[in-house]
Amino acid sequence: FQLEPRHFSVLDPTSKVTVARDSNLTVWDSHGKQHGADILYLQAWDAADVIFIDRFIRTLHALHHIDTANADSEYLILDVHVRHLAAVPTAHGQVFEQLLDTLGLSPRQIIFRIDADIVLSVPAVLLATRNFLLCGYTLLAHFEQPDAYTLSTLGVIGFRWASLAHPSNAAQQE
Repeated sequence: FQLEPRHFSVLDPTSKVTVARDSNLTVWDSHGKQHGADILYLQAWDAADVIFIDRFIRTLHALHHIDTANADSEYLILDVHVRHLAAVPTAHGQVFEQLLDTLGLSPRQIIFRIDADIVLSVPAVLLATRNFLLCGYTLLAHFEQPDAYTLSTLGVIGFRWASLAHPSNAAQQE
């Protein structure tokens, strides 16, 4: 596979300043066919492989962020794959926090995007979100069809942001 991290600007509409970078990974297979990051997770058979892939992708995006953005003043939005959430039993975010520290970044600069339906339906994922919050990460819930009750519930849990569209969906439609 050939991997290419891509970041999309998130602008403050008032100041027109980039405040965050939204990450997306483009993957090409040996036939030149383009895929999303999910194809990498399909290669993993056990929890250790899933954990490695997820941390590798997030670290690749962090390195790209440092290389191409104003990493001191811009947030980086990263996906946390559901298979990673299921594979890590406890202490979510701590190993990545150490990786970030090595790169000169802080969890406070990272926004983790997690599928809202999974957060509300899988108790282990709720535990993971609490761990992420304790480490200082900001959480963003991704929705297909949000409603007022779900938004309120996620706000109580600690999610600060919500999104209605995912960049990989737009890329797949092109």
